[in-house]
Amino acid sequence: MALSGCKFGFEVENDADPGVYLSCIASPDSISYYLRYASPLGVNAGDIPDVKVLESSISVSGRPLGRNPLIVEDDIKVYPVGGMLGSGDEVRIRVRTEGLGELDARTAIPQRISLDSVALVRTDMMGIIMDDFTIRLDRQPEEGEYVGLFMSRTVSPDEMNWDWGWMEEPLDSLEVSDIKYLSPATTVANNADVELCQVDFCWPRYIRTWYMGYGQDQPFTVIPAAAFRNKEVSLMVTSFSAIYGGYPGSEEEAEAEPFDPMYTFTVMSVSEEFYRYSLAVHRSRTDFLALMGLAPAQFAWSNVDGGFGLCGAISHPSTIELPLSELLGEE
Repeated sequence: MALSGCKFGFEVENDADPGVYLSCIASPDSISYYLRYASPLGVNAGDIPDVKVLESSISVSGRPLGRNPLIVEDDIKVYPVGGMLGSGDEVRIRVRTEGLGELDARTAIPQRISLDSVALVRTDMMGIIMDDFTIRLDRQPEEGEYVGLFMSRTVSPDEMNWDWGWMEEPLDSLEVSDIKYLSPATTVANNADVELCQVDFCWPRYIRTWYMGYGQDQPFTVIPAAAFRNKEVSLMVTSFSAIYGGYPGSEEEAEAEPFDPMYTFTVMSVSEEFYRYSLAVHRSRTDFLALMGLAPAQFAWSNVDGGFGLCGAISHPSTIELPLSELLGEE
């Protein structure tokens, strides 16, 4: 009855022309981009062609960039710029393709922001570990500014064995990282209307548009200025792993050799385009009504003229590393 009470009709049209998807990330040290063929629905994946580039150019504040890209990960092109870009520098990329028109997109390097300190309050509720991190910056972000955050910690051998114990393959034969990236909740207690978002960002190259899974993902939380109060924001990371044992702080870990994990926090400013695109990707993963076909999808966003995708920018990163004992204020 509840579903029928809010029912409304909509039609899905599938008459779009093919296009080009562009992902371009500019930082003070490099400019990277890649292209994909954007096909309408109903086309077999094996029939989707590559994008044929006839001409491309990148300029910084009107000055052309060199034409000798460093090729990484096959078709991702990275132009090292050696820290020559600063706050306010405009990056513009133009691409002319065969049969799919011309693309034009631009962004600007945001003003840098730095970490001042990080504090942690840990609560253990019957095996449910709730870590409340207070992230403090060197200044209060201004309206229209956005902050991106990586959080990670080192993993003990016992925890790694617990995480991967279900695998039939021996642990030493797996490509397993001893770093675990953390995914804080995308809500803030002081302002429920502020929309945080989280994407899998392979810094400094591109935002992955598929779902984050298990293993080598790098959750990147993007936080608008309104979420900060007096330079600070509190983010909650919750884990249920301790219920099953093997998590740091469990009985199994207490019996093992002492292990003090090292936590790493990295922040950087991101451009508004970066935030808007990240928010669209985040909504595409969390809009359950649209995913179930009960409502039209309303999370598309692009700043690429003549195509689809993102041209965004990030600032120099700022990093703090602290052991868990110091975060908790232990001797």
